[in-house]
Amino acid sequence: IQALIEGERGDTEKALGTAIQSNRIARGYEVPAAVLTELAWGLLEESPSAAERGFLEALRVRPDDPNVLTGLGNVYLTLRRPEEAAKMFQRALAISPDWSEAAEGLELVRRMKGTS
Repeated sequence: IQALIEGERGDTEKALGTAIQSNRIARGYEVPAAVLTELAWGLLEESPSAAERGFLEALRVRPDDPNVLTGLGNVYLTLRRPEEAAKMFQRALAISPDWSEAAEGLELVRRMKGTS
């Protein structure tokens, strides 16, 4: 709850830190990982490196969550790391073949590699 309050107040870095701490304390409990994932998505454009920290931490609890994997893939796209992005999108699609966000991300990787 504290992470959500901090996020609403606009202190996204503090919110991320609180969410990471909660996620570590509550290993295996889904709610802190879900909050952390949503905060990471919110940070993606503003601070991709912070979003990466959040997604990587959420991945520890939710290694088979296509939303987390897709988020991390999008971080890697933003950071211009297409090989790593492709791996995340492929993992998400292996878990959930109909996950359209991962399929779209993989297509963006293909386009990025085609123009490099």
